[in-house]
Amino acid sequence: MAPPETRALARLMHQIGPAYVRWSQHAIPVDGLSPARLQVLAHLRDAPAPLHAIRDCLGSSAANVTKLVDALETDGLVQRRPDPTDRRVIQVEITDAGRRASCGAWDAYEANAAKIFDHLTESERDALSRGLTALNAALHSAPHRAR
Repeated sequence: MAPPETRALARLMHQIGPAYVRWSQHAIPVDGLSPARLQVLAHLRDAPAPLHAIRDCLGSSAANVTKLVDALETDGLVQRRPDPTDRRVIQVEITDAGRRASCGAWDAYEANAAKIFDHLTESERDALSRGLTALNAALHSAPHRAR
C-alpha cells in the first residue's frame, strides 16, 4: 500500500489537473479555439504529424484527438493527408486558415495561463518545475496499467 504522503499527492493531482484546465480556459485569447485546439494547431505549425503524435503531445485519448481533429478539419483549420511512406498512417497538417487562426494565439494563451504562477515565489516555482518535470518523465516511462 502506498504511503499516506504519496496518496495525498495523488489526490492533489486529481484536484489540480481539472481545476487548472477549468481556470486556464478563462485565459483563452481567441474566441472559438479551446486550449486543446490551440495546442494541436501549435504542434502542427512546424510540420504535419500523425494522430498518435498529436495524442502523445496532448496526453489525451485517441478518441478525444480524433474529435479535436474532426472539429478542426470541419472548420478548415487542418486537413488529413495519407502518409507518403506508410499508407496505414494519416498525417494531419495545418492549413493557411489554421495558421492565421493560431498566429500568436497559443503564445498569448500560454502567457495568460502562466500568470497563475505569479502567485508562487521563485523557489516554489523552481521546486514545482523540478517536481513536475520528474513526474512527467515518470508518467512517460510508466507502463499504461498500474500493477
